[in-house]
Amino acid sequence: MNCFNIVDSGYIELTENQIKNFQQSHMLSHDLHVACLDSHSLSHLQSFSLGTRNVHVMDKLLTNHSARHAEYGDESFRKITSVRPSMIFDIVMELGGALHTEADIAWFKDPREIVERHSGYDWLIQHDNPHIDNTWINMGCAYYTSTSGSQRLFSEWVNFHKTSGMMDQESLMCMLDSHVPPGSREFGEHANYRQACDSMGVKIVAWDRDEVQNGYNAFKEDYYKKYSPYAIHANHHIGVRAKIDLLKLCGGWI
Repeated sequence: MNCFNIVDSGYIELTENQIKNFQQSHMLSHDLHVACLDSHSLSHLQSFSLGTRNVHVMDKLLTNHSARHAEYGDESFRKITSVRPSMIFDIVMELGGALHTEADIAWFKDPREIVERHSGYDWLIQHDNPHIDNTWINMGCAYYTSTSGSQRLFSEWVNFHKTSGMMDQESLMCMLDSHVPPGSREFGEHANYRQACDSMGVKIVAWDRDEVQNGYNAFKEDYYKKYSPYAIHANHHIGVRAKIDLLKLCGGWI
């Protein structure tokens, strides 16, 4: 199965750990494609991945880009998110469907099992709202197929994102909201994504939160202790050091 990540210099340590994760027995049959946005991450990760059979480092350089000190929401971070929807779309179509797994995600079991369990859907994606069942979905841990439904979702997202002025995750949720009549929304600010799917004629499913754990459920509600996860995503926490510490806590730091 093809997997991919989009990284820059700020995520080198986490990406090194990810490459090691893909050298474990349950991940060796999957190919990790690492798209590098700056020359430093490209040269470093090319060197680091030498000798691996299933890691492929790709040149996706952005002009004058370096995000070694990027923080969530700042100018450098927004530069990354401004290009990610279209870049993800291109990579997924090039690979014929692929698992997007960000660098702060550790896989403890073979992801093929949960991907195949949900065959027939256009997108298989992480549940990221820890508070209510109205799912806020997370684009950083998702299997995107190359179906016509997936292509429609990407096209709508990319076009919406270009004019929204939002970061990528927010623009995705607002794009889905735009396909739900305001009077039929089941919950507050963000509509149930299933309503949007019905309106668009596409199929999205969210993985169980106990199997693919977001950073809130995993570490603030101790899901990593209560359940046996396929993956843990150290999001909902800001800063590389904080993410590394959390991966160490759950056994995801190799």
